[in-house]
Parts: sequence; structure tokens; C-alpha cells
Amino acid sequence: DYGFDSTLTNTSGVAVTNDVVFAAGQTQAKINVHVVNDITQQTRPRRAQVSLVSSANYLLDPELAEVTLVDNDLPLVSIIALDPRAAEASGYGTNTGAFLIRREGSTDGALGVYFQIGGTASHEVDYVLRRADENPTIPIDLRLLYPGSNTLVLPVTPLPDSSYEGDETVTISLVAHPESYVVATNATSAT
Repeated sequence: DYGFDSTLTNTSGVAVTNDVVFAAGQTQAKINVHVVNDITQQTRPRRAQVSLVSSANYLLDPELAEVTLVDNDLPLVSIIALDPRAAEASGYGTNTGAFLIRREGSTDGALGVYFQIGGTASHEVDYVLRRADENPTIPIDLRLLYPGSNTLVLPVTPLPDSSYEGDETVTISLVAHPESYVVATNATSAT
């Protein structure tokens, strides 16, 4: 006998029994795990575990077997205005704004996220999108989410000038990258 933590079904939807019968001379039995492909991105690996139930008729070694189910769905990427107000330097210093890029799904590897810059303000004239410690050779419309990270803060640092221009906007619109990630439909751009 073997046990499951929850009720499993086969591909026809019929409940799986928990008996394995060995024929004379048979030393092993195969229990197939059929994965159902869905459109839900899992944020952590799922596992199917089978534990053997002890009996006076046999010895157990090992008692537990586990199969990791690998999700093939692409990460879901979204953006929000984390701090929607930024201001040029005054007597109190510069007030930076920020966007937050988030991914849902596996964080096992690095993920390059592409975007378009828009709005009424001009990049590198009115503001910069780079942190001081960022590599200037990375294209301005690409940011990396590193392994283990599901968020990235994209700072908006206003550049001081002597002319009054009134309020201006910075808009970041995520660009779909079908072979790497999916853009969330309700969070494709932020201002």
C-alpha cells in the first residue's frame, strides 16, 4: 500500500487507488504521475509525494518518494508607480520618484524586462532612470530581475535646471517578450 496527502485522479478523472500488486518475481512497480498543464503560474515548485505504508509482509527502503512538478508557464510581469511624485532639488534636496517592476512565477533565473519610456519629461534632460551604482552600458529600456528576486525598483531622479517648466510626466510601458515573460494586462504601464 502507499498513501497520498490528497486525492489524486488519473487523466480520465477517476480516483487513483492506493494498491500496488507485485507478480511473482517482480521487484519494482511504476506509479505514473501525469501532470495537467494549466495557465496558472506557480510561484514555487509543486511536488507529488508517495509514502509507503508499512506491513509485516515487506520491509520499507525508502519509505517516501517524491516527484517535482516543473511549471512551464512564463513569468507574469507588471509595473506600478511606487512613488509617483518626484521633484527637482530645492533647499531640502532632490525628491526621487520610483516605479516597481514585479514578476510572478519562478525566480530561479535572471529575467530581462523591456519597457518603453514616455511622458512629457525628457530622459537625461529632465530626469534619469539609473541608480548611481548601475552599469551605464545596460540599455536604458532594459532592467534585470536577478535570480531569487521578484521585484525591482526603478528610481526616477529629477535633474535640476534653471527654467520653470511646470509639472511633467514620466511613463514606463512594459514591452511584451513572448519567449521570456507575459505582461499583466492590468499593469502594462505607470506614470
